[in-house]
Formats: sequence, C-alpha cells, structure tokens
Amino acid sequence: MQEFVIEAPPARIFFGPGCIKCVGATEIRKLGLHRLLVLGSHRALTGTPALVELQAAIKDLVVGVIQDVEWYNSPEALVDKANEVSSVDADGLLVIGGGSPLGLAKALAQLMSQFSPSRLAIISIPTTYSGSEVTAYHGIHLSADGMPQKFAIRNRVVRPLLVLYDAQLLLGLPRALAISSSFNALAHAFEALWVSRTPSPQSQRAAKMSIETIFKYLPALDTTDQESEEGLEVVNELLHAAYLGAHSLDTEDLGLQHQLAHVLIGTYNLPHAEAHMLLLPHVIHFYEETWAGAGKNTTPLTDIQLPLTSSPMLGMACHVFDFQRTLLRSQPPLNLKDLGLQESDLEGVIDTLIEYDGLSKDPEFPWAKPALLILLQHAWAGDRPLLERHAQSPQVSSVPKVPRVSYLSNDDFRGQDPEAAAKIVARRQGNLLNLDRVLMHAPAVAQGWNAMFGSLRSGLQLIDGRLRELVILRVAVLNRAYYEYFQHYPVLLAEGGTVAEAEALGDWQGEAARGIFGDRDKAVLAYVDEMTRHVQVQQATAETLRAVLPVGNSESYMVELTALCAGYNMVSRFLEALQLTPETTNLAELPHMPVDVGDKR
Repeated sequence: MQEFVIEAPPARIFFGPGCIKCVGATEIRKLGLHRLLVLGSHRALTGTPALVELQAAIKDLVVGVIQDVEWYNSPEALVDKANEVSSVDADGLLVIGGGSPLGLAKALAQLMSQFSPSRLAIISIPTTYSGSEVTAYHGIHLSADGMPQKFAIRNRVVRPLLVLYDAQLLLGLPRALAISSSFNALAHAFEALWVSRTPSPQSQRAAKMSIETIFKYLPALDTTDQESEEGLEVVNELLHAAYLGAHSLDTEDLGLQHQLAHVLIGTYNLPHAEAHMLLLPHVIHFYEETWAGAGKNTTPLTDIQLPLTSSPMLGMACHVFDFQRTLLRSQPPLNLKDLGLQESDLEGVIDTLIEYDGLSKDPEFPWAKPALLILLQHAWAGDRPLLERHAQSPQVSSVPKVPRVSYLSNDDFRGQDPEAAAKIVARRQGNLLNLDRVLMHAPAVAQGWNAMFGSLRSGLQLIDGRLRELVILRVAVLNRAYYEYFQHYPVLLAEGGTVAEAEALGDWQGEAARGIFGDRDKAVLAYVDEMTRHVQVQQATAETLRAVLPVGNSESYMVELTALCAGYNMVSRFLEALQLTPETTNLAELPHMPVDVGDKR
C-alpha cells in the first residue's frame, strides 16, 4: 500500500498567454496588499508593454522600485535590502523575472518573518523557465571558515501568494537563457524523482510530465516562429513544464543535484542555471549506477517516455547529455571548466559538500568522497557519461574492488622462483604489475604466461601495434575488464591510436563512430565481437575479414588475430575473477572505459 505526504502550496496560480493584461491587476488587488515594492530588471519593467500597463494599473499600490537586482552574497548585503523594504513599510514584493530578483525576494521574506508576525507577501511574474517561483526553497549565504557558503532552506513564507504565468513575456527570450533555465527546470523534475523514499504519486507524475514535455518542446524553439500561434504554444508548454518540475520538487526534499549546485554557486560563484545544466547528466549517472549496482531492474526513471535518437540501453544520463550537447551546438559552456571552476577546486567542492551541506543519511546511496569526486571531475571535463561505464552496469572504476589474491612484494616475488622472476622483470623493464605479483603465486603459470603474452605483444608479424591494442581494448570492453583496459589504453596512444578511437569502442558501429574506423578495423572488430560473445564465428564474418587482409598472408594474419583475441579473452577472465586493481589510486590517471551498447547484463 502506498504511503506519502503532500504539502500543497497555498499560491493562487494563473496560467495562460495574456493573463497579465487580462487578470493581473485584478488578482493583485484581491490580495489586499497596500504597499508594493517592485523588483526586476530595467529592461523588463520599462520595455515590456504588458508589464508597463500593469504597473500603471496598480500605481497607487507601488511604493518603490528596485531595478537590476544583483544577487547578494553576504548577510550584510541582505540586511541593507531589508532596511530598504522597512523604510517604505512594504507589505508585498512584486517580482518580475526569476534568478536574482526572485532569490532576493525570498530571502527578504524569510529574514523579515523572523522579526514581524505579518508576512511579506510575494507576487511572482516569471520571465524564464526555471519554476523556482512555486517552491518554498531558497538559498541563503553565510560565511564558514572565511569562505562564503550557500545553504538551501525551506520555509512556507517564501512561497508567492500569486503567480502569473504569461507565455507572451517569454517570447524572444535569448536562446542560451531559454536552454539553461529549461535545464534548471529539468534539474527540479529529476531530483523530485529520487529524493524521497515515500514519494507521492502526484509529484512523480508531475515530474515525469515535466521531463517529457521539455524534451519534446525545447528543440522546437529553433524550428518555430515564436511570433506565430505555434511558437507561442511551444513557449507555453515549456513554461508549464517548468512549473510542473518545480511543483513536484516542492513536495519533496532537496538532494545531491541541488546540494552540489549550491556549493558551486555560493562558494565558487558559478552561474545558477548553467551550473545545474552541466551537473545534471552526471548526477543522473551517479544515481543510475547506484541503482544498477544494487541490482535494481526498475528505477524512478524507468517509464519516462522520451523521443530517443539512440539506443535505450545507453541510460538516461547519456540521453540528457546528448540532448544538452545537441541544443548547445557544441558552443561553451559545455563543462564546469568553461564556467571558470578550476581543477584545483574540485576536491574542495566535495569537502564543502560533505562538511557543510549535510547530505541525507540514506544507506542506498554511497556519499563517499571518491565517488562524488569522480562525478564532479566528469562534469568539470564535460565527459559523456557513457564513456566511463554503462549506466545500467555495475560500477567499474569508482567502486574499489578487493583483490582476491594478495600482491606479492618485490622480495617475495623473486623468492618464489628466481629464474622465472628474472625473465618477467626483464620483460617488464623492472616495473612489475599487480598482475605479475598475483601470477607468481603459481610460478609455472607465471612463466608460461610471460612467454605467451610476450609473443602476442611483441612477436606478431602482420598485425600493427595500433590494431593490436584496439583488439585488446575491445575485448576488455566486451568483458567489462577494467584493469585490462587501464593497462592497454596508454599503449594504444603510444602506438598511434587516438582517444576518439578508444572512446568509440563501446559502439564502434554506431553513428557517433562514423569515419573513425577503416574497413580493416571494422572487419577485425566484427570478428573479435563474435569470438568473444559467441565463441563460434560465422562464415560470412570470416570471409568479410579475409577480403580486407593482405593478399598472400591472409591465413597467417587470421591465426595471429585469433590467437590475440583468444589470449586476451583469457586475460579478461583471469583479471576479473581475481578482481585485480590498477596500480594507481590517482583518479586523474584512470581512463574512462566505454561500455558495449549491446551489453544487456
């Protein structure tokens, strides 16, 4: 049986194009307020006919105007603004826009509620797609250890009493702002899906409808004339989606998305909507991997219906990332680095998040610093989530494995079999791997392994080094063998391979890999796929391969290739069964392993 709690917001909400002109003044007067202070940008207040008419219609109620509000960043600045409100004895704030004006209005309502029993009412007229106007959340800035901190708090007094959603005000909204504020709305909706352990069905339906609507209509901003009826419908639908996303989150708590964003915004001064936009795919990825690691077949994201352009196996994080990149047209900001965050700041962001923001104690989610730092590193670099690991697969590099066999020390390694040890040390040029330290528990195995793979690595006569490493990495991807991938990724680059080739190995036949691999590469990879997945290789696959091999050496080439593929399949199985780990703990040195798009495990 379902269990949930609903806190319905008390606001009166009007929705529809032209509602400012039709009902704006009448509805404001119904509130019974007598002294309004107007907050908004000079452009909106003086350059938008509907808003100019509204101000004229209620001019007897207006006692002051604060234009071009700058976001305050200290308690002292907020107190100065509160003194302005007190000096005109305002009983309400008419907020035009979102962002800074709305944030300031909420902070003022919160602050003044501590000193006066009468509520400082808020009337909100949004001009972006965020949706924050219907929530009881807002951020406050405090200082901790000399550093500014932004904390999100919840108080019913900051909910507007009246919201007027008029799509006509958003016609002509700059494209970049439309995209970033829509992603801010998506952040509200997605967060609402996972933050509560007992979510209400109403909030879940609203959140999913918000997400589906934004995915449907946001691209249409580029394909419709906003002055047309169709264009107005697009804007109206996006505005409705923003409202639904924020409304759904208002009934729940804030989670990792907002807590991490508030650290970036409050302490590192990143722009609000853009920070949410660039964090979102990576936060979704974090949650998807956690659910997958727990063996969950269904998640809060399972039945969202999106107009996907690629395989549904890629996971929601990848689709959100691709959607974002398509809209941004590869123009900055594409990552947190573009917003000015320094790589040296990343660890401090996570420390601040853990220390001050109070992540909820939920046993389902690993609020461990290494996993959170990986999330932030990917958002900082702008990595596509799929390139690290599959969103529906167990985590590969962010969850540390425990080796099932101990790593021998240098002395113990040599003591097991000095002659075999000397040969291995010589082949490794003195740099033993964890693999060697495990193999030497069985010296005969270690010696045979050294001879066989020494030949496969350096004794092949027909397969060049680049293609050899592509084969090995593809085997690693198919078998989810991260240690194998970790060892051979730098070898591929040293042999003339590229990062793009390595990253494309998760979907080498897909649209994104077009032009990356040649005909011989593709024939070899198809052969490797069938050997690894099915053991048997179809005749047509073998003939396609033979057709692109050197005339006169095709049989020798196929023997080398088959031995190479078979050998490194054995390596994968050995490594993964014994859970070998990379020789480094430096996260920056761990490459992102793509995951095979056909992997349904």
